[in-house]
Amino acid sequence: MQWWLDEQMAAAQAASREAGMRIGIMHDLAVGVEQVGADSWAPQDVLARGATVGAPADQYNQQGQNWSQPPWHPERLREASYRPWRDMPRTLMRHAGAPRIDHVLGLFRLWWIPEGHEAADGAYVSYDHEAMIGILALEARARAPSSSARTWAPSSRGCATTWWTAGSWAPRSCGSSTTARGSRRAPRTTAPCAWPL
Repeated sequence: MQWWLDEQMAAAQAASREAGMRIGIMHDLAVGVEQVGADSWAPQDVLARGATVGAPADQYNQQGQNWSQPPWHPERLREASYRPWRDMPRTLMRHAGAPRIDHVLGLFRLWWIPEGHEAADGAYVSYDHEAMIGILALEARARAPSSSARTWAPSSRGCATTWWTAGSWAPRSCGSSTTARGSRRAPRTTAPCAWPL
């Protein structure tokens, strides 16, 4: 199945470029993976068990959110030299013109919810964002010329600065943008993040 999907994605990317799309297809780099299945079974040594990822209560959802996805374990990921994380964008961008990062602040910190608890019972766990974004930028630069990021949470100046220095196209939610020709503009001033990173 994966082999067939890989062939189809390669064909779709080639067809889109031949049809005149400048970057072709943009693939989504999701926050995480389903708790059951190969995507969580294969890297289980670097995923945290007994917790899921979500979001705290906010103006959009007063109960908070539980996305039912196992989070990366930051210490085990570091011990593995971030190889499982590197493999994810590397595979994603094999047939992509650009990656779209679903929740870019998740590279800084994630809301962990203990198994069997409500979303409000969670807490933020920090990640080494310089390593996470650095690896992502290297893979994106090697395989895809541009990248985009989206987040529901308010962003911070630190996010804009980190993304800017990583050499990728900075996401507008983090206070930077690009010109029509793709050259980067200096980051704008942004509101501070509502939660500490």
